Amino acid sequence: LVVHRGPMSFSPRSVLPVLLLTPSCPAGPSTASFASDAADDAPAAEERFPGGTWLPLQGALRQHGVTVIALVDGQPVKAAIDTGATTCTMSMAMAEQLGLGAAARASNSGADFIDAHEVRARGSFIGASLVVGPIAKDAQRISVVPGDADEMLIAVDVLGDWELFIVADEGLIGFFPPGAGPRRNDDSHVAGVLDRGGRVWVDTSTKGARDFAKARLLIDTGASTTTFPSARAVDAGVPADLRFRAITVGVHSEQQQRVRFLLDPLRLGSTDVGTVNAFEELSGGGDAAGPAARRRPRR
Repeated sequence: LVVHRGPMSFSPRSVLPVLLLTPSCPAGPSTASFASDAADDAPAAEERFPGGTWLPLQGALRQHGVTVIALVDGQPVKAAIDTGATTCTMSMAMAEQLGLGAAARASNSGADFIDAHEVRARGSFIGASLVVGPIAKDAQRISVVPGDADEMLIAVDVLGDWELFIVADEGLIGFFPPGAGPRRNDDSHVAGVLDRGGRVWVDTSTKGARDFAKARLLIDTGASTTTFPSARAVDAGVPADLRFRAITVGVHSEQQQRVRFLLDPLRLGSTDVGTVNAFEELSGGGDAAGPAARRRPRR
């Protein structure tokens, strides 16, 4: 991973607010870059960083993650760029709207899916054409799960050969061929670990009152808040807000979060990425570090 830091034009969000992440190996799985280092009168991102294909982000980045417009069988849909998911996914409600509901119901490829909150759902697979920026798939395998979510997930099975570069204050995301993403001389390099699904994990740490709390976190652009293992944070004496309450939403379920930790600072390897507010992760695994982070399905 390549870590790039620059000032942001809005108040820091609760996760990796000034972090830029891109694969450093030519065929590695894609993660995302966050940058805002241009002056007010600087050229647009497309001119500063040539060689990529740019899409406008949909909605508020701080609330909705990284969402773009994609085409499924030629029809426009809202799609979350989700490096925490291994399989492209949509709800049955969206499949019905696209005229794919009958295919999903008739599919004999039923499978169980476990979402971000460890909730199991019975779904199926369909094939459909998919276009996201420069990426075009004639018969992309898409999982369909119960629910009425109005955006689909674009997962690492589609994003794996691309570098993603997010310019938050211009509301753009750039897709670059492997090795062609923007680089700066002051970038830091952090070792990542690939899982079998093609997702990237990084070793992190934060200092508590008694000890360092360490965890391997998933780089998850589909998440809205970073999560950190609750037991490890408590044992290390990491500051916690016990009165905090929030609802996190997965593709198939919701969960109430009851504790928020202050990771000050959060370190990726030896790289300090600043102060991060993190939700509790009760299971002790599957922790997420996203661009802003809802925990997302393990598929």
